[in-house]
Amino acid sequence: MYHQFEIPAPDELARFHQIASEPLPDTPGGYILRASTDRGGDVELVVDPLGRSIRLRFSVLSHLVFDLFREGATRLRLTETDGSLVIAIEFEAGEIAGTLHISVGSTINVKDSLLFR
Repeated sequence: MYHQFEIPAPDELARFHQIASEPLPDTPGGYILRASTDRGGDVELVVDPLGRSIRLRFSVLSHLVFDLFREGATRLRLTETDGSLVIAIEFEAGEIAGTLHISVGSTINVKDSLLFR
C-alpha cells in the first residue's frame, strides 16, 4: 500500500538551530539537512519526498563512517530534547516497517529498527 512521505516544510526547519537546510537540486520539495558536533562529527540527510527515500551520511573528521540509503519513508519528524536534535524517520515497505532515529548533540547517535510486520 502506498503512503505519502510526510516531511516538515522548509520554514518549519528554521526552528531548529542545530541543522542547516538547503533545497535538493532537481527534486521538487526535497532538501538536504546538515548538522555537526564539536567533536568533528558531521551528519548529512538527503530527503527525497517524491522518491520516498532518504540518504544518511555520517562522517568523523571528514572520513565517511556510515552511508545508508533507504526507500519506503512515510514520515519525518524533528524534535529537540535536552539540547539534542532528534530526527525520526518512519518507513513502511511491503512486509517491513521501522524507524530510524538520529540524535545530534555533543555526539551523533544513530538507532535503526527495521522489523517484519
